[in-house]
Amino acid sequence: GKLALKLSAVEVHATLQGAASMVENEIVQKQIVLRLHFRATHNHIHADPVRLQPAFWNILKNAVKFTAPAGQIALGTETINKQLVIKITDTGIGMSPDEIKSVFKQFSQGSHRLGGLGLGLAISRKLVAMHNGSIHAASLGKGKGATFSIKFPLARISPEMKELARPHSPQMARRHEI
Repeated sequence: GKLALKLSAVEVHATLQGAASMVENEIVQKQIVLRLHFRATHNHIHADPVRLQPAFWNILKNAVKFTAPAGQIALGTETINKQLVIKITDTGIGMSPDEIKSVFKQFSQGSHRLGGLGLGLAISRKLVAMHNGSIHAASLGKGKGATFSIKFPLARISPEMKELARPHSPQMARRHEI
């Protein structure tokens, strides 16, 4: 509760691409297909880009970890009711209803044996909440992948401010499917 945010207008598509570029090597090694579906017509939110990117990175890192080689991950955005909705869907190991209930709790690891401390999603949830957002997990069950949905209120910015809202993350080396 002591983390301070430095809020500005952040272009989320660039932040998502930056987070995806951080897991690109693992994606390539596992021959996972990453599909980007950035459909949001407005994707600026009031956020701290330095604190926001780890929220996305943790979720993408898990998607890569729990998706088998040659699987798929979809990263998409859309604008719904003055909110930016981000969805990260994978074809990974999925989750049981009990795992979904505890997925955001610290040290929760589910029934898998793939390592980790069980802190990444708890951190993501806290960072998203600090940005007035919400995050939810869903899965159709074991072996049926998972979807993480994140919602943020859209920033109201003028056309002039939009020009000043620079991408805060490096562009992915390859924006197309990898």
